[in-house]
Amino acid sequence: MSQQPHPPALRRQALWLRWREASDGAQPQASGRSPRSPVRKGGEVHCALRIDLSGGIERLAEALAKGSGDADPTRVSLLAQVFGPRGLAAERRLASLAQVLELPLHLSPAVASRQPVVRLDPRDEHVAWVDDTFRVAWNLSADELQAVARN
Repeated sequence: MSQQPHPPALRRQALWLRWREASDGAQPQASGRSPRSPVRKGGEVHCALRIDLSGGIERLAEALAKGSGDADPTRVSLLAQVFGPRGLAAERRLASLAQVLELPLHLSPAVASRQPVVRLDPRDEHVAWVDDTFRVAWNLSADELQAVARN
């Protein structure tokens, strides 16, 4: 007799299936000698969700600067929706980064003026300034992050 999975396992399985559906089962692309990262398509959302595991906001900005030309805004939005409120906060972080760093990734998440401000780096409580367009609190100045991303 097979045992039924626990409800949390069912939620994880459903989330995985929705993610696979939204990402079209994209596989990592070989980078060869290219400076582009062999990141799974939609990896931007995962990195923005878990900045602590992706190496920090500086690494996210650097990766986004290198791969934003290949990113599909529609796919990013779909993946963000799959992850619910955390995913939508991640999309706002990516949109703010892309706009401030003047990257070719044009995201337009729905942001109401009453929505709470999300921190660019959830681990850092210091607020250097707030991007009012996407309601994202930056812990670094735009110049500091641009210098990191452009190197």
